[in-house]
Amino acid sequence: MNSPQRLSPSPPGAPLSHGLLGYETAIKQAYAPMVLAPEEPGADYEWAVSGQRCGMLGMSHIVANGEIRARVERAAEHAAERRVLLTFVERGTFEFEQDGRHALCGPQSLVLMDVGRPLEASQQGSLEILSFILPTEFLQARVPDLPKVLTSPRPATHGAGAMLRDLMKSGWREGGGLDVNEARVLPGMLSSLIASVFVRDDRTLGEDKQFATLYQRLQDIIHEEAHNPQLTPALVAARMGISSSYLFAVARRFGKSVRQSIIEHRLEGCRQMLGDPACARRSVTEIAFLWGFQDVSHFSRRFSARFGTSPKAYRELLTQSPHPSL
Repeated sequence: MNSPQRLSPSPPGAPLSHGLLGYETAIKQAYAPMVLAPEEPGADYEWAVSGQRCGMLGMSHIVANGEIRARVERAAEHAAERRVLLTFVERGTFEFEQDGRHALCGPQSLVLMDVGRPLEASQQGSLEILSFILPTEFLQARVPDLPKVLTSPRPATHGAGAMLRDLMKSGWREGGGLDVNEARVLPGMLSSLIASVFVRDDRTLGEDKQFATLYQRLQDIIHEEAHNPQLTPALVAARMGISSSYLFAVARRFGKSVRQSIIEHRLEGCRQMLGDPACARRSVTEIAFLWGFQDVSHFSRRFSARFGTSPKAYRELLTQSPHPSL
């Protein structure tokens, strides 16, 4: 192969395709022998897949919207077919399980997946990801203890993670213009940064434990103060005794902003009250205000985006069905 070749280009802004059959075919062509199924029969699924090759690298960019389950059913028969997928999540969330280990991959995160062995994955809502696929043998020779760092998401917001993210973006952008010799350099650059991002020393593990403790404290404070309409990141930082900038660094480690955590906690509280018969006499507006929302229209938009239906329609659905699926 003399130069990188695009497999199934989809220009930016192009209309999304519909249906899982075409998406499954595109995924198999781009990087992984996955079998797809909708979370709910008959549900629509929108997608666009772009792919290209650059030397030994396969690259793919995916934009998708819907709720699906995906799986790799069997291990690759030959060692040469074993591949590791490096994925950067631009927006959205997906999760997967492999060898009893679970990974939740949120926005602005990086993760390694072994797509040469069985795994189970799922997607809820919209998703945009950039993935590079490398031969397992190549990566094992350059990343110490590779199996131990699979299914372990890392933040792409700072340090080596941000550098790896930017290298992936520039590699995708420039891959079509690289000659054969230039294309040979990129996998080595990627593997060096992968080792830096995913292989942790004792000091880094200690930092991770500290961040995890702070993040749990952050969540506890949000739980305690969610009904307070004056709850802000600044208030959370003050309660924790740290600066706002350090609070934001803690939140970024886990792929979710402080404001997003506050809103999601409030929305879940509203959802539970809307479905509670004991709260049937409370209006939607009253429930929204009780959970710290100060604008009913803003609450309704947020609720609809999170749960796929308006607060009023959600409550009506629960009164009609004893076993709601939402």
